[in-house]
Amino acid sequence: MLPAAALADDVQDDPHYLALGDSISTGYTLGGGHFTDENFVNIVASADGYTVVNKAVDGNTAPGIYVQISEGALDAEITSAEPPSKTSRRFWMNV
Repeated sequence: MLPAAALADDVQDDPHYLALGDSISTGYTLGGGHFTDENFVNIVASADGYTVVNKAVDGNTAPGIYVQISEGALDAEITSAEPPSKTSRRFWMNV
């Protein structure tokens, strides 16, 4: 269960972009490494002035993300993330 603060309408001074997803979100490369700054998540987040909290997992699927959320593994990150709204320019979820 998420804390009430996760549903607040307050705009944070330092909004966070919480990335959930698979290898696209982790920045996986063909050689088995990962891009650090030039990955999809960082490009999208920096365009909107967000700080990245990347909890993506290579090979993850929607059921895997569901498990992360339902077991509470992402509660702190969800609480600190900026919720998508009609004022957000982008909302992405790579699954």
